[in-house]
Amino acid sequence: MRNSYELLEKLLNEPVGKLYTIEKNRIIQALSIRNNSLFAHGFKPINQSDYQGVSGVFINFIQNAVESVIEPKLKSHPSQFPTFLNI
Repeated sequence: MRNSYELLEKLLNEPVGKLYTIEKNRIIQALSIRNNSLFAHGFKPINQSDYQGVSGVFINFIQNAVESVIEPKLKSHPSQFPTFLNI
């Protein structure tokens, strides 16, 4: 997942990439908690506070990412991102 967002981060004028740059540290910290928990690859139980924090980071990022690709007038169907990759 991180590799995909880091690729978007390198593209010019990519709104999801810009958002990822802003939220990157929170996302990486939330992924670390998730990955070390029983929900993913680890053996550590996750407490309610950690769960709420991790889910809040992901929900906030996803909502903001979707909103960043929907034209303000439309607010219905986001375009597939990225729509063009010039490397």
